[in-house]
Amino acid sequence: MKIKINSLDTLISQICKKLPPSSKEDLKVLNKLKLFIDKNTIPNNDTRKTEYTDILFNKTLDISYLRRDFCKEINEEYKKWTLMYKSIITSQLVDNISTVVHNEINISTNDLEDIKKMNEESVKLLERMDKILVERKGHYNTEKGIIKYFRSL
Repeated sequence: MKIKINSLDTLISQICKKLPPSSKEDLKVLNKLKLFIDKNTIPNNDTRKTEYTDILFNKTLDISYLRRDFCKEINEEYKKWTLMYKSIITSQLVDNISTVVHNEINISTNDLEDIKKMNEESVKLLERMDKILVERKGHYNTEKGIIKYFRSL
């Protein structure tokens, strides 16, 4: 009477995992064992395994088709959404342009003074930033402490 096995290759691989062959003699013994098992056993036709693989394959195909369709739907929704908001923005821009044309733009002297002050402050800020950069480079070169720098300000 012959024994039924699922797969000869998996059986041999399990044997090799438990006791890996270390010499040529071990490999010869494994090959002879494989031939002996092959002659004295019947491969088990596991129909459940093939059915499960078919089911799995079909499900993955279904999921891939669903995903592709889902991506198309999302892409179409995104296009609709962008077109809708483009139209809203353009209509608001047209309204803003029409109101600017009707109103005259007046710049008072106070605005000019504010602009001058802002320019002066920005120049001062840039000078301070340059000082900080110089001190930072000096800090790395001369290893001065950052606390000394802030006390000197």
